[in-house]
Amino acid sequence: FDAQYRWASDIDEGSNSYYIGEYPYGLQYRRGPADFDVRHNVKMYGVWSPNLFRGHGIASKLLGGWQISGIFNWHTGFPWTPLYSNYSCNIVYTNSGYCNLRPQGYLGGMGTNYSNSTFQQANGNFPLGALNYFTLPNYSVASGGVPPPPGVGRNSLRGPNYLDTDANIQKSFGLPKMPVFGENARLTLRGDLFNIFNKLNLTPLSANSVDEQVSFNGVTSNPLFGQAQSALGARVVSLQARFEF
Repeated sequence: FDAQYRWASDIDEGSNSYYIGEYPYGLQYRRGPADFDVRHNVKMYGVWSPNLFRGHGIASKLLGGWQISGIFNWHTGFPWTPLYSNYSCNIVYTNSGYCNLRPQGYLGGMGTNYSNSTFQQANGNFPLGALNYFTLPNYSVASGGVPPPPGVGRNSLRGPNYLDTDANIQKSFGLPKMPVFGENARLTLRGDLFNIFNKLNLTPLSANSVDEQVSFNGVTSNPLFGQAQSALGARVVSLQARFEF
């Protein structure tokens, strides 16, 4: 049995190839937590191989050969960025392809509960609506030009925590000595169980941009802001049989 805890901080200026960002005219506005940044990470894992009925007798072949293993994973959520995109992709100049800007500022007061139940709710950490926590960019498409610097950093918010337990159980049956296969022939039955407790884990918010949008019109808050729109895989069981000699 072993356990690990890791604290980490990954900072970059873009976590994928050819990243441009919302403010391409200033690299300093791209700097922030990496998309894969995980601050707290806990792992526990172990293997149990009981040594039953030692020897080469029939009891050892039939009742021995068990192995059980498992791994527990918990980590804090991935970062995400609040955005405002009511510009029809005309930022800086018409048909520029730049569609999003970050809020002009953060007004404070949002919740800090990162459980799955919070991110399942509409306005989970933003009960008053997104526009009561973030001010819109001071920018007009009609005026054009370079938008003002953002008041909110890239990947400044955190998504839901992650919790998962996987396990493996296998049993090896020793077979009687046979002329062709010898005395070490065995049949192994194995089961792999992923997310064994069927724990609900939500997708990171950056995977679906609709949940990052503060508002779609600048007047009403996006009701889906900060609410995860999908979930990761449920329990999966894989069964195998293997013959060895």
